[in-house]
Amino acid sequence: MTKISQYNMPHRPAFLDQLRQACATIGDGYLGLILLDIKGFVRINAAFGIEAGDELLQAITIRLRTANIKGATIERIGNDEFGVILRNLQAPQFITLAAHKILRVLTEPFSIGERLIRISANLGLDVADEESAHPERMLRLGEDSLQKAKASGKPFLPYDKTKHQEAHDWRLESELLKSMESNDLELYYQPKLQLATGLPIAAEALGRWPHPERGVIGPVRFVPMLEQSGAIYDYTKWAIHTALRQMSEWPSLGMEYSVSVNVSASVLEEPEFPSLVAAALNIWGVKPSSLMLEITEGAIVQEEHTSFETLRLLKELGLRLSIDDFGTGYSCLAYFKNLPADELKIDKSFIDNMLRDQEDQHLVQVMIQLGKRFGHQVVAEGIEDQATFDLLKELGCDYIQGYHVARPMPQAKYIEWLKQLTDSE
Repeated sequence: MTKISQYNMPHRPAFLDQLRQACATIGDGYLGLILLDIKGFVRINAAFGIEAGDELLQAITIRLRTANIKGATIERIGNDEFGVILRNLQAPQFITLAAHKILRVLTEPFSIGERLIRISANLGLDVADEESAHPERMLRLGEDSLQKAKASGKPFLPYDKTKHQEAHDWRLESELLKSMESNDLELYYQPKLQLATGLPIAAEALGRWPHPERGVIGPVRFVPMLEQSGAIYDYTKWAIHTALRQMSEWPSLGMEYSVSVNVSASVLEEPEFPSLVAAALNIWGVKPSSLMLEITEGAIVQEEHTSFETLRLLKELGLRLSIDDFGTGYSCLAYFKNLPADELKIDKSFIDNMLRDQEDQHLVQVMIQLGKRFGHQVVAEGIEDQATFDLLKELGCDYIQGYHVARPMPQAKYIEWLKQLTDSE
């Protein structure tokens, strides 16, 4: 029998508890999750009033009950969002049948007062077996499926077991989480060379996972796993604390250093993140100006309102902010002029071909000039040869980073590299 929560308020915590219970008792079958988002519900409220909107949500709940999906638990988990747990699926593909049922019962118009209101919805799907069933991960994968459906313009994207398994290595993720608990991850450091002085007064901290069988694994591989498992916030906390602690071990060599740590969009959305950073600076006694947080341009554009507020709070602490992958986030000047940043990092994709492609070279030049016009320092990443180095210096770039200067190094080798660099001068 299908169970329904009361429709008059969101029940996200209750839904998560039920999803945890379903994951713990999954057995030999499959567990399905469907996230449902009503399109344009804000406009419905604006056009017909909040009372009509609430009545519509009640009607949607009743309509979902008529879908009569065996073994389903349905909860309203947001203002216009519903969650559906599907127990005892015989095969992963059966979730597609449930999705079609849900859409079918929502196609007929709803009678609200004297009005007929038509709605449409997007669905996000996820399926797990006993090994991969984890509530937070299922919610994240379901949300990812929902966002991809919205981007595609389709009501939902059919569940593809093969692609899903290829996209995620459940065993590797489990090993990663255990490695985090055992404090087995490391930070490597790649210098940022100041072109005016030739000194490596800054470095970017880059996570590395020394896997006993697969060798050293980089963040491109393991950070998405941390995002999907819900562990990215803990990882970022570890990276900030580790970078600040290890920076105090670098030789002074008569110059002050700064260290950069990468921050993802999901971490930026956490309201307590500025407090985390402030506590880390206080614990390790590091000046705020010695810490730079690197945030991708796409992350800021994705959640502009939330991101700008968090960036403002971080700036008030006195630390510095770098916009990573600059030029790839579809920004506009209206957004750019209000950007509370200290540094822009030109994406490697523009640097790679600038010697052969005049258009790329011109774009790099424009980005350098734009950054300077708004008072930002400019970093070019991915420098792999002397000719590119020389051209960027000629164009007025402030910093460069790449294999031509140095590859990322573990803490001990980075300290040794700093000493050798100074001894050779």
